Amino acid sequence: FPSRKTIYEAYGESAFFLYELFADTAFLKNPIFLDAIADQKADLVKAEFKQGGEDAYFYLTFFTEEPEALVEFMGKFLARINNHVDKKRFDQLKEEYLASVFEKLGSPVSALEAFATSFPNHIAYTSLAAHASRVSFSAIKHFLGDFREFRRACCFAKKR
Repeated sequence: FPSRKTIYEAYGESAFFLYELFADTAFLKNPIFLDAIADQKADLVKAEFKQGGEDAYFYLTFFTEEPEALVEFMGKFLARINNHVDKKRFDQLKEEYLASVFEKLGSPVSALEAFATSFPNHIAYTSLAAHASRVSFSAIKHFLGDFREFRRACCFAKKR
């Protein structure tokens, strides 16, 4: 991702709301992506969004026997990522997100963790969740369009 300042200048506080929905929308719960990864004979092991200070990172970790083919696929997928999301599925993801928020708030430990995680951005978790559940489809499409241009890197680890 570009610096948080750059993203904040472009999106304001809504950047944080978009972050809440980004991973599920683009990758984790995107059937187009998941089916294509299966076709690549790859497994998505982990997806992590990290933010802190002035930097934000999104990591995708895969297991594959053909890393070069996966890198080529990811380059093509990311070049058109905003075309791989549909409104009906996005609306469903927002409902699932809101349900997960209520589940977190139902447990004191997970509620405390959620509030602590959102605290560095100076947004209360309940406010973050309420705004994220109202993100428009056009806003996420615009963000994904910008995401296509973000820097990316790839590294491999092989078994001995």
